Amino acid sequence: MLAYVKIVPIKQGTHLDAAVDYIKNPDKTEQLENVFAFMCCDDSVVEDFKEISGKAMKKGNNVAHHIIISFPPEDNVTPDIATEIGQQLMKEMYPNNQYILAIHTDREHTHCHILVNAVDYKNYKKIVS
Repeated sequence: MLAYVKIVPIKQGTHLDAAVDYIKNPDKTEQLENVFAFMCCDDSVVEDFKEISGKAMKKGNNVAHHIIISFPPEDNVTPDIATEIGQQLMKEMYPNNQYILAIHTDREHTHCHILVNAVDYKNYKKIVS
């Protein structure tokens, strides 16, 4: 199975709210059935991220990172498999960071969007990318 992965930093002054709204779009996530949150609430992601970011040991421009994982249509990746891959990725790469994960099924290829807080909730350190 091949996948295309893209990571985009979300900087201060940009609209984290808009990114959350985009990935949680009910038309893309089977009416929010494919939205999952870790160490935050999917209804208050922005506020939850800001609470942890405010405790950051070092301030910086990035408030979050938007990870997109796209799977080729011929691989027939189901939302369940995409969720498992996204959650495993986060467990291995960012085990101490809040995130919201959404699987989009509105295209012929399943794709996964993850917004991860740039600050971990245990040590309040920024992600080094």
